[in-house]
This record gives sequence, C-alpha cells and structure tokens, in this order.
Amino acid sequence: MSIDVERHQLFSALKTASERWQETSHTWRDSVRREFETDYWSPIEPSVQATISALDRLAQAMVQARQECG
Repeated sequence: MSIDVERHQLFSALKTASERWQETSHTWRDSVRREFETDYWSPIEPSVQATISALDRLAQAMVQARQECG
C-alpha cells in the first residue's frame, strides 16, 4: 500500500471514531466516562494528527527521492 492510502485510512478511522465518541459522550455521563476521556480519548486526536503530518512529510520526501534518483 502507498503512504497516501494508509494516510487516508488513518484519517477516516479518526473521523469515524470521533463521530462515535460524540454519539457516546452524549449518553455516557459519569465519572468513568470523564476518566476515559482524559486518559485515553483526548490524547488520541493530537497523536493521530501528528502521525498524519509525519506521513505527509514522508510522502513528500519519497517523491523528492524518486525525482532525484529516477
């Protein structure tokens, strides 16, 4: 698979998970949800966004390498 395909899959998975979390968080309103959100959910988006940015940089470097070597 190409980096673009992997990037798209990761982006789509984050979007789907975010939508599901929004639906869940409207009905799950206790201390366990808040703890889950703080400990697990909140760190996910910045981590995935950083990974997507890294994939973008890697794809760009690969294109440049192909141009220079090809």
